[in-house]
Amino acid sequence: MSALLVVGCGTSANPPAAAPTTSTTPRPSTKKASGLSDRLILPSYQLLSGTPISGTLVVVNSTGKTIEKNQGCVVRYQVILENDRYKPTVVWPLDCEVSLTHGAESFPAGVMRIPITVTTVDGVCAKRFPSGPNGCDLPPGVYRTELVTTGSLLPPPPPVQVTLLTPR
Repeated sequence: MSALLVVGCGTSANPPAAAPTTSTTPRPSTKKASGLSDRLILPSYQLLSGTPISGTLVVVNSTGKTIEKNQGCVVRYQVILENDRYKPTVVWPLDCEVSLTHGAESFPAGVMRIPITVTTVDGVCAKRFPSGPNGCDLPPGVYRTELVTTGSLLPPPPPVQVTLLTPR
């Protein structure tokens, strides 16, 4: 089953309010910057399917100076849930936001926190049936997180295990 899960949307600049349009794998790759590390922090690792998770992508720049990617569109981030039976299709806005102050991606020295929201619904289903209960919740089970981007300098953070339970 191919599905979309729009999760953990964020940018290192201000995100636009554009409507998403399908973009499929392969996911863009970019040479990763040395001196950057990241991890995902979620307030709960077990929850009811269909419940969004507000979390934080914590980025540590240990170089002592700002690391920037100056070319291209502002980099966007999504944290998806997947397992051996569920691999979502990632959706990105079609527009290309250009930051006039920070380039495509910017990480100041020290710690940076990027807010994310992880959804626990099948996005392709939810896009077809945008209002009301529609059976689009992901099936109960154990999932792992994966950071996907539009070409970030960030290395992939360690996956986090999330258990989805059946809604009552």
